[in-house]
Amino acid sequence: IEEKNKDLLKAINIKNIELGALLKESEFLSYRMSLLNEATLGFAEAGKEKASYEQLIRFFGKEGIQAVFIESVVDELEQYANATLSYICNEPTVIKLRTQKKTGDSWQETLEIDVIMNGFSQTFESLGGGERFRISLALRIGLSEVLVKRAGGEIKLLLLDEIDSPLDAYGLNNLFENIVR
Repeated sequence: IEEKNKDLLKAINIKNIELGALLKESEFLSYRMSLLNEATLGFAEAGKEKASYEQLIRFFGKEGIQAVFIESVVDELEQYANATLSYICNEPTVIKLRTQKKTGDSWQETLEIDVIMNGFSQTFESLGGGERFRISLALRIGLSEVLVKRAGGEIKLLLLDEIDSPLDAYGLNNLFENIVR
């Protein structure tokens, strides 16, 4: 019986050692599980943050606020530019700004200038140097007026450098007469 008792005590000690190792492993696995849970929560938070950043990218990208701002300015810019064109061009000239064009099945953001001269529609690129200059000048003046109006001020100084070379006498005289208005 004593021998059997010794063997049982030995077996109990071995089992206690094995139990201690299993408890230690269980603690380690619990610790690893808590790390995994933290990482999962962190990953979920990172996913939410990424989604927020992606939304901000869309809002501040070319199809977001920029597009809304451009759309809100286009009509006003056209009006000012066309008013300027009415007194610097020899023939009736009107521009129309397009901010979208259809390509295939989708719409694409763009900024294209359609020009109507003497009732005929043309693209800006097809015009001669003097005509392109007049339209560019009218757009610059129009943009200045839009910006000043939006800022709540008035244009007190408009600096134009070398604008007389591409304009003929008619356009130059009309520009100087009407720019001071």
